[in-house]
Amino acid sequence: MTDNIKPKTAKRKKAHPAAALIVLALLVSPAFLFPKELSSGVLFGLCLSFECVIPSVFPFFVIADAIASFGGGIEDGMLGRLFSKIFRLPARALEAFVLGNVCGFPLGVKAASDLYERGEITKKEAEHLIGFANGPSLAFTLGAVGTGMLGSIKYGFLLYSSLVISSVAVGFIFRSKSEIINKPSLISRQKFDLVSSIKNAGFNSVTVSSYIIFFSAVSALLRSLIKSEPLALLAIVFSEVSGAAAYISSAAFLPPRIGLALMASALAFSGFSVHLQSRSLAHSDISFIKYYIMKVVQAPLCAALTFLLSFALI
Repeated sequence: MTDNIKPKTAKRKKAHPAAALIVLALLVSPAFLFPKELSSGVLFGLCLSFECVIPSVFPFFVIADAIASFGGGIEDGMLGRLFSKIFRLPARALEAFVLGNVCGFPLGVKAASDLYERGEITKKEAEHLIGFANGPSLAFTLGAVGTGMLGSIKYGFLLYSSLVISSVAVGFIFRSKSEIINKPSLISRQKFDLVSSIKNAGFNSVTVSSYIIFFSAVSALLRSLIKSEPLALLAIVFSEVSGAAAYISSAAFLPPRIGLALMASALAFSGFSVHLQSRSLAHSDISFIKYYIMKVVQAPLCAALTFLLSFALI
């Protein structure tokens, strides 16, 4: 006779009432103490989302689905083989790298996650790929930052060149030790569904915008609380990339060359707003530990590269 043994269930730890009240107070009190600052931050985030972010990312979410479904063909031939040789990744990962560095975040992470979900790359390869395939878009860097904030498209080209070069550098530095042998893919791609793609693009665009709005409010609150401009700048750089870029471009206390280097660093790191956007679109199996390490390395590398290249412009 066998005994019926019930599996042990993990005991749930009850939240301490005092700790819960402290967390609640920290979340709620700024809304009462700094309503004007938070309102201006939310308004800035809404304007940024509707005027810049959604028009930029929405069509590319649909394009990314189309590329994934039709195969794109970008990984075929010499370019795919070169990419695979340099980064020790399957050639089909090239589409995520191009999307992430041309169309901008968080499309690189989404494309890498989609490749992993379809079984075209491994979990380890996906975790490497997202670390250097998720940067500011060409349009944002040249248009919004270069022309709009810095008043010169030349600065936009300088920043974008540094971003791509530093992205390639960290992808090479953190590549796996073993060589990747590309085998013919037997994966059948899903049929492109325009209706589902548009629906998903809308959902993903709203998700991205919600993080931008939240961190824009956080940035506005930090600017009002931190009286030291350098410390406020540091806090905003870690918070949200668009607000950081706007703050740096208007910071009169920064020499032009130092300002450009800091701008490059902020764009390369991209802020926790982008990191959380990316995590929300990635497969739950994918760890972001290597991603954070690669971003921390890329930020000073991009800043140093921009500083050196700026001698040709300034």
